[in-house]
Amino acid sequence: MGNEDADYDCPMEEIRLERGVAYYNLDSLNRAFHDIQFCIERQFNLKLSYRFRGLIYAAAGKMENSCIDFQNAIQLGDTESIARMKQYCK
Repeated sequence: MGNEDADYDCPMEEIRLERGVAYYNLDSLNRAFHDIQFCIERQFNLKLSYRFRGLIYAAAGKMENSCIDFQNAIQLGDTESIARMKQYCK
């Protein structure tokens, strides 16, 4: 079965990404960071993963890291991160 969770018919990375986004939206930054980091380490949906890790860094006041992640997402074609770059990386 590979990377798929036994109870769900999708990769664990997809579950962790969705959960990480939910944690971010609930302002649970530490939990969100761990789930998003899990996805980045496994090269899963890097455009979205980098964008959300950038947002997490921005919310934590780590602007240099935030801007690096937005730039990584932009290089992968994430147009939403362009707006975030303009917003956070002046």
